Amino acid sequence: MVLAFVKETYRHCKAILAIGNAQVVLENAGLPAALPDGNDDPGVVRGKAGDTRVVTRFVAAVAAHRVYARETDPPAV
Repeated sequence: MVLAFVKETYRHCKAILAIGNAQVVLENAGLPAALPDGNDDPGVVRGKAGDTRVVTRFVAAVAAHRVYARETDPPAV
């Protein structure tokens, strides 16, 4: 159920935050490490537990609403 939710969130180009061990969920969901063009995905924010900078990056990703550069047909994940 969690993997399906993460995949759908990714497919809809929405922001995703994974802190600490939660990053394993992203790997298990098969989310690519980069955008189709090879650049880092600003909508998939990863960080270590206790690192407050990831929250700032996540808020910026949510404020952007969607990461349209991630959009592919068919969906990558």
